[in-house]
This record gives sequence, C-alpha cells and structure tokens, in this order.
Amino acid sequence: MNFKLINEFDNELYCTLDEFFKKSKPINFCSHSSPNIRNKKIKDYIKFLEKTETKYLIELNRGEQIFICFEKMSDHVKVFFGMNISVPQKDVNRVLNKFYSFLFQQNPECKYIYSGITRKFKLKQYLSWIKRYVKSCKLVVDNDKIAVYWYK
Repeated sequence: MNFKLINEFDNELYCTLDEFFKKSKPINFCSHSSPNIRNKKIKDYIKFLEKTETKYLIELNRGEQIFICFEKMSDHVKVFFGMNISVPQKDVNRVLNKFYSFLFQQNPECKYIYSGITRKFKLKQYLSWIKRYVKSCKLVVDNDKIAVYWYK
C-alpha cells in the first residue's frame, strides 16, 4: 500500500472527480437543474479541493485507489472530501484504517479525524454503505447534522 501526497491534480484525477460529482451527486449543487451552473459549481469545487492543504491518493498494489483531501486543525484532522476510486468494497475499511493510522502517526497532536456529511442525494444508501463498509468509524446523526469520526 502506498500513500502518495498530491500537489496538484493531473488530468486523469480531475476527470475522475468531475465524473464522480456528476454521477454520485455528493453535494447539493451537483443536482442543480441548470447544466451550466452545475458544471461551473463542480469545476469550482474541484479547484477548491486542489487548493486544500493536504491531498493523498492511497494506492494498493493492484492499482486500486482511494482519494482523500483534508486539513490539519489544532487537535484533529478535518476531511473535506474522500472518494473510493477503485478499491473493492470489502477492503475499504482495512485501507482507511491503515491510512488513518499513518495520519495519526504523522500528527501525534491529532486526537481524531472528522468529516461532515452534507449530501442529500441518496443519503440513506450512503449512510448504509458507511455502516456496512466503514465499520471503524463512529457515525453521529443529530437532527440534520451528520458526521463521521475516527479516533486513535
């Protein structure tokens, strides 16, 4: 397993992200009725992700990948976006556990990793997927706020 730090997106990753946003609609603007507005917002968000502090491509020996971008806060890591590009579902939890162990080792001051979930499109299916395949996290649902935590 290889943790590859990314400085900027190559064309392949950019296209993968663009396609993912259009198909999966993880953020509300990805469902906008106007194709022009939707495409512009997706493009702007990909630019935002590219400017985030830290981006990794987690690569398995078989060429399978997970992409994740985050920012280090004073006592935790805030994940802005993560995407399973090609890792088999059954391996996602194991791969994320290894990556988060690596993150905790690199950042001993961090007590936890946090990611907020804002998606509305197929939210129930996504939460079911997390419960089934990402068992190492703690999923917190409080009214309209949904978050995922990983602790040391």
